[in-house]
Amino acid sequence: MHDIIVNTIVLVLQILVPLIGIILIIDLFLPPIYKVVEHTIINQPHHVVLDFLKDLRNQDKFNVWVMKDPNIQRVYHGKVGHAGYKMEWESKIKSLGSGEQTITKISKDTIVTDLLFFTPSKSHAKVIMMVKHHGAHQSKVIFEFYGESRKFLYRIFALFSKKMIHRLESKSLKNLKEFFEKQ
Repeated sequence: MHDIIVNTIVLVLQILVPLIGIILIIDLFLPPIYKVVEHTIINQPHHVVLDFLKDLRNQDKFNVWVMKDPNIQRVYHGKVGHAGYKMEWESKIKSLGSGEQTITKISKDTIVTDLLFFTPSKSHAKVIMMVKHHGAHQSKVIFEFYGESRKFLYRIFALFSKKMIHRLESKSLKNLKEFFEKQ
């Protein structure tokens, strides 16, 4: 009986140790920053879409994260549509947690924001929203999401979270398009 237990432990270790080693080696070679890009065409002029996106209060009309919790608490600071304009949020839904989004730069076709997540886990991301002219009365809207996974083994998790972010950013853009085109 003792030999069976020892042989089982040895077999489990022979499988687990190389598997853990492979995971650790893969993690070492994954980049600490990942990028997700989604886009859509909206039948509205460039300036209309850009002005809408500059106001973080409008996110409740298209952003799936904000729309997930109708009771999310949000506080705004700064001048709407300018660098430094900030939204802080807190949700009782654990996956939304708390954090802040701050516009750090605005140009004629780009809005750059920093996302700081405080709960459920601390992390940082950057979102770049670009609105390009696309025909007479159309705009091409591009969302770029840059996430950071600098902690050990977080980079492995980032491989899976990228797929989720792709899906959610795509849905947010679909919501944005529907919002503008139903008017």
